[in-house]
Amino acid sequence: MLELLVVIVIMGVLAAVVVPGMGAVEDQRRDAGVAEIARVLRYARASAMATGSPTGVRIQTDSGVVVDLVRIDPDSGSLDGVPGPLGEDLPTRYLDHELAGVTVLSMQNGDGTTGTDETFWFAYDGTPHTRSATGVFDDNNTDPCLIEVETRTGSRTIRVHETTGMIDEV
Repeated sequence: MLELLVVIVIMGVLAAVVVPGMGAVEDQRRDAGVAEIARVLRYARASAMATGSPTGVRIQTDSGVVVDLVRIDPDSGSLDGVPGPLGEDLPTRYLDHELAGVTVLSMQNGDGTTGTDETFWFAYDGTPHTRSATGVFDDNNTDPCLIEVETRTGSRTIRVHETTGMIDEV
């Protein structure tokens, strides 16, 4: 009987420690999702500045959170993937699969448009601008790009400043 009581007490202590930690894991996944989107935006900006080729981050939220890097190929002028360090195109990322619980609530591009499929573009000097779906230059941004990501306690917003292209989390 004493052994059974000890086992019950140990299980109670473990439950008291583990159960609250489960919510923390979800919070960390969502925070990691915000950080990953910001990191990909910074990578695209740095890539545009390093190569001189306009580079964009396409985020689709129709069915999950899909993140893809695209650029304007300097030779052909057409849309192309962004090469990684070994020359192969960087893969499409499915953030809602990699980091369960990540949800993008809204996106606003630098021209004020909102939608579920937006591409955030950076020029050779790191400044953001908009382009058509085929990659043709439209205009420099007049508004900040905003990506609102759901968190457990509300939401966090990633902002791309319209004049400098600097990326921060609000």
